[in-house]
Amino acid sequence: MLHRERGEMGELVAAAELAKHGVGVAWPLGDELPFDLVLHWEGRLFRAQVKSARPAEGAVRFNLASQNSTRYRKYTEADCDVMVLCDYERAYLLGPGDFSGRRGFTVRLGSARNGQVRGTHGREDYAVSPERVEAVLGPSPGEAAPEGRPS
Repeated sequence: MLHRERGEMGELVAAAELAKHGVGVAWPLGDELPFDLVLHWEGRLFRAQVKSARPAEGAVRFNLASQNSTRYRKYTEADCDVMVLCDYERAYLLGPGDFSGRRGFTVRLGSARNGQVRGTHGREDYAVSPERVEAVLGPSPGEAAPEGRPS
């Protein structure tokens, strides 16, 4: 499968996972924008960058940077509001604090071999779910905002 086809498949899986949880999904026209999808949640729009990778050795290692033939650049909240990572079976939702300025992000599919817990990113902590959508995109109307996030 070609690189572009893998990316498009990742976008489709990510869109389907988000839609299952009530998030509206639209595609921008063209490939020159710093985001791949537009998400609609509770009357607000979010620019989403999608990154995909295959699992290996109990984890999925995502490259969060943009690369072309002349430059390498890390994404920030100026480029996109959220990042959706996809391993072709599941999607993981990151807020700006999770991705901004980072070169990579690793999602652990199980426990670390050395038993490390601190500083690891577990599958269930980031997988798209109603709780994760509300934590990153904000609460549904009539619900209290998560601590530290304005409604």
